[in-house]
Parts: sequence; C-alpha cells; structure tokens
Amino acid sequence: MKKVVNIFIIFFFAILSINGYALEIGPLVHEITTESKSNRTKITLRNNSSSYQLIDASVSRLVFEGADYDFNPATGNDLLVFPPAFKLEPGDSQSVMVIWGGAAQLSESLSYSIKFSAINEIDPSKKGAIGIEIHYNVIVHVSSSLQAADIAQVPIRGSKAADGLLFAVENRGSKYSKLSNFDLLLKNSRTNQDHHIPSQTVISEGFDIFIPANQTVDITIPYSSLPTLDIDQIILVEKVYE
Repeated sequence: MKKVVNIFIIFFFAILSINGYALEIGPLVHEITTESKSNRTKITLRNNSSSYQLIDASVSRLVFEGADYDFNPATGNDLLVFPPAFKLEPGDSQSVMVIWGGAAQLSESLSYSIKFSAINEIDPSKKGAIGIEIHYNVIVHVSSSLQAADIAQVPIRGSKAADGLLFAVENRGSKYSKLSNFDLLLKNSRTNQDHHIPSQTVISEGFDIFIPANQTVDITIPYSSLPTLDIDQIILVEKVYE
C-alpha cells in the first residue's frame, strides 16, 4: 500500500525532462461530480521535446485503507478517457476529455488514477537506440452532489511522535475531504492555552493530507510548525467560504 500524502493537493503542471524528453501535463488533480455537465474534466498534454511522443492512457481505481492506498484495474466504462491513445508531435498539445459514464448517484466518493504512458521516438539510424517509456499519473476524484464529508469538530487527542504531533481524523461521511479544509486549533487541556494554525499554513508547510470517505487517517503536524506549549488536543474548525 502507498501512503496518501498529496494525491489531492498538487494542482500544478508536471514537467519531466531527460535528454530532451519532456511531457507537460496539467492539472494533475481533478474533481468530477456525477450529474449533468459537471461529469467531465479536461487534461492538457504538451510535448516539449524534440521528438514525437506515443501516448496511451489507462485507468485504475484507488482503494483506500486509512492513509494508505493501492491501485486496482478499473473495470467497466465508469471513467472514460478520450482519446485513449494518440501521437503528439514536438511542440504540439493535446486535450484529453475525462467523462464519468457510471451511475449518477454513488454510495460514496471514488478516486481514480489515469496513467499516461509516453514512449519517445526511436531513431533507427542510431546504433543501439532505444525508446524511453515514462509514466505520468493524474488523479480524478468523483462524487455525487448529495454526498458530504462528516468530520467531527470536537477535540481530538494528540500524542507526540518522532517527527511531530500525531492525531487521527475520522471521516464518517460519504465524500472525501482534506486537512486544508480546516483551520487547526491546538490546545493544552490543562492550562487552556491554545495556538491557531490557519489552513494556508497547512498547505504551505506541507502537511495537508487527503481524507477519504469512511476512513480514519493518521496525521502528523511537524514540530517545526508547532508552538512551544505542550499540545494534547486538536480541534478542526471548518473554513467558511463566502
């Protein structure tokens, strides 16, 4: 199983370059709701290399167990990718449409990985030339409009770990969430002292984490982000969007 660290929160373009081999993909994380026109999203790929790229896409389901996840081959036609394979000339771009083709209502939110496999041009005139295949993953989270996360906003017990303050967040709802949907109120229950960590700090200091539906996830706040007072409780305060 792999750790859930930032499969939700990377929104920028990925660029990988090896001896002139470069493919730019973005955004890397998408959200789809299953109803009406919001059941699709677009991924853009650009070939920044000097040779053409042969690209094909495959879809896997992400299966969660707490803060861990695995890839399972997707079955059926729930998440469709068009075109599933194409050739991308140097300097050209290609838009790929991802469409939800499954049920309009889901019992809980789902997450998928779309793997783009890119093979660069092989020059037959060069002795010993080989093609290089590189994989790029794009994450797609799918939910229904009636779904909601359910994360208790009561004091959560924290304990000291080797690398920071450890606490567990339970999502009892039917939709995923993430830690940066909340401001953190850190408390010392004996002295009533507290310390506020805004959601922006959760993101900027790199401990945002994905919280799947119906899962409990262990989260560590690094010591560098903690105040000097002894913390034993954490309260999640949901952000209010105007």
